[in-house]
Formats: sequence, C-alpha cells, structure tokens
Amino acid sequence: MPRTTAAIPNITFLLLAGILFLGLIISPDKASSMDLSAEISTFGGNDDNVDRKNDHRKTASPFFGVNPALSAFLPISDRWNLALGYDFTYTRYTALSSGSSFHGGWSEITAVILPGWFAGCSARIESLDDQGDPENSGWGYRVAPSLTRHVSDALSIRLSGAYGIWEYENRDFDLGRWTIRLDEAQIDHTYEGELGITYLLLFDTLVEAAYRFTRAGSSNAIDEHTVHHFLMGLKKTVTPKLEIALGYHFSSWDYPDWRVGPRQRLITRNDERHRFWTFLTYAITEKVELFLSFDKSLNSSNIGFKTYERTEVMGGLRFHWAWFGI
Repeated sequence: MPRTTAAIPNITFLLLAGILFLGLIISPDKASSMDLSAEISTFGGNDDNVDRKNDHRKTASPFFGVNPALSAFLPISDRWNLALGYDFTYTRYTALSSGSSFHGGWSEITAVILPGWFAGCSARIESLDDQGDPENSGWGYRVAPSLTRHVSDALSIRLSGAYGIWEYENRDFDLGRWTIRLDEAQIDHTYEGELGITYLLLFDTLVEAAYRFTRAGSSNAIDEHTVHHFLMGLKKTVTPKLEIALGYHFSSWDYPDWRVGPRQRLITRNDERHRFWTFLTYAITEKVELFLSFDKSLNSSNIGFKTYERTEVMGGLRFHWAWFGI
C-alpha cells in the first residue's frame, strides 16, 4: 500500500504571497514606474512519442497550440527589483483528439547585495489539465532562491536551490504488467540544488554548464527517486536578427523502492537519459519572431517498458509588445 501524506498546508499560499509582495513592502516610497510586456506564440509540429513509452506502446501525433503570456517589471529601489507574470499554454494533439491546458503564475525578487553579487528568490504556481493522459493532471508550486556572482564581464557563477510540490489529481501508477490504483492523490515533494557557470566567448557566443541534484520524495514510495543532472548549452548570435541555441542534458535516475525481478527483490530501477536540442529564432520584424526547434530524448532503463526514444519537431511565430514607464 502506498504511503500517504497530509494535505498541502495553507502556509504554502502565505509563502507565495509573501514573495510576491515583499518588494512592495521593502521600500514603497522608492517604487518607480513599471514596465509591462505581452506576447503570444502560435506553434505546431510533430511528436513521435507523446506518452514517452517504448516502441510497442508509443503514440505519435502532430500537434498545434497557443501560448499567451504577460509580465511586469517594477524597480523598487536602487537595489531591489520585482517581476511577476502569468502564462497559459494550450496544446492539441490531432491523432489523440485531445489537448492539454497549462496555467502558470510566477514572481521573482532580485537584489544587489554587494558589488558583483546578486541574490534572488522566485516563486511559481502551476496547474495542468491533460485530457490525453489524465494521470499527469494536477497542480503544484515551486520556490527557488539563488545567488549569482559576476566575476567579470564574461564570467558568472550561480548557486541555486529549489523546493516544489506537485499533487496529481487522479493517478494510477503504471508498473508495466499491472497498474496500482492509488487510494489517495499522489503528492511529490522535490528538493534541488544547482551550481552553474556562464561564460561569454568571442563573437557573441554564450556558453553555459551546470550540475544539478534532485531528490524527489512522494506519498507513493515507488516513485521516489534521486537524479544527477549534467547540462551544457551554447547560444550564438549569428546576425542581428538570427540566434541559435544548442543544448545537451544527461541525467541519471535512481528509484530505490521500485523493485523488479522475482518477487520484486532482484534489482531496483535505474534510468539514464540523454536529451539534445536545437532552438533557432529569426526576427521578421521588431515585434514578430519565427522560431524552430528540434528535441531528441533517449531514455535507457533496466526496466524494459521504461526504455524509449522521443523526437519532437516544432515551429511557430511569436508576437511581442512592450510598454515602458507606466
């Protein structure tokens, strides 16, 4: 029988509200004008493994969608800044005749604590309604403090952490040969720490590298896991209108309570995942961008039905507007 936890406490909402409005309390007499921005993206593409399953079980589908977003930036004082926003994404998968709706609200406070030293704290609350795979549907939040050191004009070092909760609305846990029907909603608690560097090379080329550790506890013990992440990325401004980004992400997953073999005592689940991506943007006009992306994932697991490949190709248009000094 899976373990259960208490409901998410109301202090969560107090914490989110505190981060959201702390900047206004810090120095309200110095608050200046606000900058606003809005954008809307329309996109379409093809996903050859929507549900991330092995070759015998996967589903391929073209998709299309829309992603509007709003954000505001408010300088509170010479040292403090507040930003907040909201975004919504709707994706429709034509082969499944179903779609998913994602809502996200976020806020972030940043401060200059010493010359070259910056501190920040962000909070985000999200909800997902996935009609194609209802077991993914749920809601959650994430709080992430960070500390950044600008060593030089070219080099920055960043240390960050995060804590998040995700509550699944109605999840049945797939073990391949059978499915566990959970008595209560599964609630995951995630803790993360990350160390990253950013370096600006010649010819407007930005290189990023990071190590991240994730520990995920869950009311469903089988789904508890730890992950080691290694990430690398490169962003290059080719022309004033054209920018390209390349990335690679390797992650190693360990599930200590997910046992397989005779009487489920032989081995525990371990996965290795490789992800490669390319993202290209081209400014058609001052307010319109064309974007194209390619994303490839390879997941290798010692549990056969959790081994899969996935390729997603996508393109679209982004329209954006900005208003300063409101």
